[in-house]
Amino acid sequence: RSFHVTGVQTCALPIYNTTLRLLQTYEVWSNRSVVLWHLGKYKQALTSTDKAIALDGNAFEGWYNRGLILTSLKSPHQALEAYNRAIKIDPENANAITGRGVALSELKQYPKAIATLQIALKIDPKQRLAKQTLKEVNERVLKLAEQKREAQKKKKEEEMKKLAEGKKRREDKKTEKK
Repeated sequence: RSFHVTGVQTCALPIYNTTLRLLQTYEVWSNRSVVLWHLGKYKQALTSTDKAIALDGNAFEGWYNRGLILTSLKSPHQALEAYNRAIKIDPENANAITGRGVALSELKQYPKAIATLQIALKIDPKQRLAKQTLKEVNERVLKLAEQKREAQKKKKEEEMKKLAEGKKRREDKKTEKK
């Protein structure tokens, strides 16, 4: 386990691969998935995580890692499911709750994302990703509100213009009849 914790992922991977020939445990598959994730080999990491989960479906790390990997693979629906499973196992884990908030944000479920990220920050006020994502979501919500106001203003201006044009045509018709 210490090989990937120290950041020497490229050295750790062959060791985990060799270990798996002798011993197929949850821990080895799970640790291998973390190494692969750090190396940017997300599909291989997902396969390893799924094998770990198959061996122990009640382990928090397996579901949390699955959420991280699926987030990296831009699969927010599946990531959300994985984070939800992790949160069922450890409801007070700020990292998993933050992951859930990130996935909700990517799904454009902004009110739920904001509420979820606020929960993560209540548990761990120093959670940087939760702070950063909450700030980004709030900025998106404000931008969307501004775009909506602009669109409503433009629509109203167009309606007023059409009304004015209609009034002018009616007046022109009256003038022609005289």
